Amino acid sequence: MKRVIVLFLFIFIVISIPLDSNAFRFPRRNCVPYRRVSLIYYLQLLNKIKNQPQSFQDSFVERILTKPRVKLSTVEEIISKGYNASTHTILSKDGYFTTVDRISGGILSPPRKGKQAVLLFHGSGGIGSNWIIQPGSRNLAFLLADAGYEVWLANGRGSSASMKHTHLNPDRDISYWNFSFEEQEKPELNKKFKASFLLAPGTFVRSGYGLVINLGLWLTGTLLEEIVNRILMGRFRVQPEYIITPVILDAIFGDDSQQFNHTNFRNALEKGFDNGVLRPPFHVAQNFKSCRFQRYDYGRRGNLIKYGKTQPPTYNLDGMTVPTYIFYGESDNLVTPWVINYIINLLCNFANPNLS
Repeated sequence: MKRVIVLFLFIFIVISIPLDSNAFRFPRRNCVPYRRVSLIYYLQLLNKIKNQPQSFQDSFVERILTKPRVKLSTVEEIISKGYNASTHTILSKDGYFTTVDRISGGILSPPRKGKQAVLLFHGSGGIGSNWIIQPGSRNLAFLLADAGYEVWLANGRGSSASMKHTHLNPDRDISYWNFSFEEQEKPELNKKFKASFLLAPGTFVRSGYGLVINLGLWLTGTLLEEIVNRILMGRFRVQPEYIITPVILDAIFGDDSQQFNHTNFRNALEKGFDNGVLRPPFHVAQNFKSCRFQRYDYGRRGNLIKYGKTQPPTYNLDGMTVPTYIFYGESDNLVTPWVINYIINLLCNFANPNLS
């Protein structure tokens, strides 16, 4: 096991070290400054793994050996905490059923008409219950409900709570998973929002670095992308009987151990990961390689059919007039501070034309 993991990391090291772009058949990004991952980065990672207190294998993947327990639904868990909750189903024009869990009130703020609504939407590979996995009173959904808001927890398309379709079976029809973040947007709702609070918006990661970025660049636009997509049937999922350790998360997303909650780590990871759709990450990787914030690239022929041109059009952000607040981490490998500043400039219509 140890040799396999070391070999796996060595392959990523080779991919990450800056080499001639022709070796991997994708253009090297010259449009923005970005942090190149050095050999020292991976040596430090291997050193952290070596110094783990448990065995090498257990430091990567740890089986959950607790007794089977009854898993509550999101609404059942919310009700068990003393709040009023219900589930609502929405049918999209393209046949997808998505669910939204509503917290109408609790002991500190009973249900009543006229409450302001807050919509909480999880990140990639997540589900609505991500907002209620913190211990005690640290859950944002409950804090907002106690403050007098009506809280709605969205379950994104393809999550385990939103997998129904009018005629497609997610376990048999790979076409069910042929959607990205664009298919889930509703521009007509833009005027209904009073404010938007974004937590490290990751649809545009032009200066990201690390293992995930290099793997995405390596696969995107190649035959391997299609092979991986078909083998995994358009989705990926962290099996509930396994736990990834903080070392792995540090390697993928960035090392910030002082901000890491080790006490709640097992609970958060067990409940925090759900179905992950493959197309959105590949879409992000396309934007990363092209240095553009554009619609999904179907290839020259597919783009002609879809868009009437060989290149996918870029997104127009001029319509985003809602007051927007962005939160991010300074050590984030994927959504770096440079990306946040660039997004702010785009939203303020002050984007540098040399970076477009």
